[in-house]
Amino acid sequence: MSETRTPTIRPLAADDHEALLALARRLAAWFRPLDQMMLAIDLAQHKGWVATEQGTIVAFLLYFLEDAEQAELSWLAVDPDAQGRGLGSQLLTQLEASLRSWGVTTLRLNTIPADHEAIFDATNAFYRQRGFDVEARHDDYYGHGRPALRLVKRLAVERVP
Repeated sequence: MSETRTPTIRPLAADDHEALLALARRLAAWFRPLDQMMLAIDLAQHKGWVATEQGTIVAFLLYFLEDAEQAELSWLAVDPDAQGRGLGSQLLTQLEASLRSWGVTTLRLNTIPADHEAIFDATNAFYRQRGFDVEARHDDYYGHGRPALRLVKRLAVERVP
């Protein structure tokens, strides 16, 4: 009989940073050394949530508010051994619900186009399936010829009576 794990979603805490950096290193196929250095910087400035299973962080999401109506998803990562179990979706759902309650109407992110790096095909499909549309493509966005897709999702704001 397979073990059932129930994840806990909670806000990112300062003492989570080392675990997030270690998780990013496990995802080296997606996050290059420069990306991992940027994560260390972003952890000091961005807010987020983590998913834990049995006390271990298995996924995380970072974001920041651009202004009162726009937010940027800066990081979404799931441990390779935990992928395909809905953790990324749960974190994204948590973020979107919070943003809506704050009156944020637009969520954006950057990702690598699948036609540039095939490993990002599943990443691109994940976001499309969750309502994100391509807003723009930026050649050489990350340097060294590495482009970015700018994705956007419009959020329906929850109105409190």
